[in-house]
Amino acid sequence: MMIKNVQGQMEEVKAKQMALDRGTVQGIGLLLRRIGGISLYAILIVGCWIAIASICYYENDFYNYMYNKSKFVGTWAPIAFVVFVNIIARPITKILISLEGWDF
Repeated sequence: MMIKNVQGQMEEVKAKQMALDRGTVQGIGLLLRRIGGISLYAILIVGCWIAIASICYYENDFYNYMYNKSKFVGTWAPIAFVVFVNIIARPITKILISLEGWDF
């Protein structure tokens, strides 16, 4: 346990030293990558919110449209749409986290 703590502290010191040794171009690149990641998160969150809010607002219209196509599908369509948005948001978030690669 103590060895892992010492190793963790040594890795942290190395990472901090790398951050201090980073040049201006690398620092700007890291900043742009972080801004891009935050922007993609914002787009994802706002997009999911708009999708769910719009299906809630137009739930009756969506229900009636789908119900005319198929009674079974029409009954579950609004709920299925919200579930689909929630299912899609999780893997997209994982992809964004892996692309971002937070380094010091």
